[in-house]
Amino acid sequence: MVITLLGGVVGYVGSLLLPEQYAARAELHYNLAQAKPNELLREDRTLNTQLVVLRSRTLLEPIASANGLTAEELGGQVTAMVVQSSEVIQVEVRDSSSARSQRLLEQLTAGYLALANTPDAPDEDIDTESVEAQLREVRDRLGRPGLSTDEAEILALREASLLGQLDSMELAAQDAATVLTPAYSVPDPVSPRPRFAAATGALTALLLAAGAVAFLARRWTGHAGSTDPVTVLAPPTAVPGRGPGGARGASVTAAPGPVDRPASL
Repeated sequence: MVITLLGGVVGYVGSLLLPEQYAARAELHYNLAQAKPNELLREDRTLNTQLVVLRSRTLLEPIASANGLTAEELGGQVTAMVVQSSEVIQVEVRDSSSARSQRLLEQLTAGYLALANTPDAPDEDIDTESVEAQLREVRDRLGRPGLSTDEAEILALREASLLGQLDSMELAAQDAATVLTPAYSVPDPVSPRPRFAAATGALTALLLAAGAVAFLARRWTGHAGSTDPVTVLAPPTAVPGRGPGGARGASVTAAPGPVDRPASL
């Protein structure tokens, strides 16, 4: 009990000696509409790529340089994770100053959006005007009288396909990444946490004490089990004897006999 209490006190006091850290947080939305439905792992790969971009030297170096840091130092202050089963990325920046952590995060999100929303080179095989022209032609043919049922079905399928292509082009033209929740500061320090440190110290001390007791108990049991009796010869004793004719005479010394005595540790 004393050891556990002492460990908790040490953890609590030690945490008070650490510098306070403040956090700024933001949420980003990355649009996965371009991922193909039959590629089950593509969404995970795409989102994990965004996490790498958020911590990349290309993004961090100019921001770190503008704030008197190195890219490695800033990278150690940045945490990014994907919210489970969503397209949302949570970003956190920690710093000893609350205002500075928010400023760093604002610069980080702005730089990330610029990288993530950089348009790719246009695909020569995709022409919006051509698709729209084909769609008008299909609809004109559908409006003509005298179409057979088979022709109408084929034209309807063609129309649906062209509409799907136009929707995909429209989504591709939109920004892939947007800010869902702008950067904001967490009012209370995120570290150190004295109560958590005290609980951790107490638990550590308890585990160490339990391990020490188990070790000593096992060692004592091992010594007790190895104790063997040691045979010690008893000193000779005088036994009254009889002389010739049955008369009592001089005493006769009996031969020493073995006596069992436990060995001392």
